[in-house]
Amino acid sequence: MSESPMLLCYDIRNPRRLVRVYRRARRFGLALQYSVFYLELSESRLNDLLDQIHSVIDETEDDVRVYRISGL
Repeated sequence: MSESPMLLCYDIRNPRRLVRVYRRARRFGLALQYSVFYLELSESRLNDLLDQIHSVIDETEDDVRVYRISGL
């Protein structure tokens, strides 16, 4: 399974949830800014990360996005 470069960006309204998302994301990628991470993950690892994040966030208040990067 090949790894793809991508950006994980999030906007979390609650400070406690924000810290929890940050801690999970830093296990998988490199922090570019506090709420932006560079990732190189397989689909299964990306799904693992997103499952962990979705278990923490409130989907009515928070926003999490993944952007695939091409041409690197």
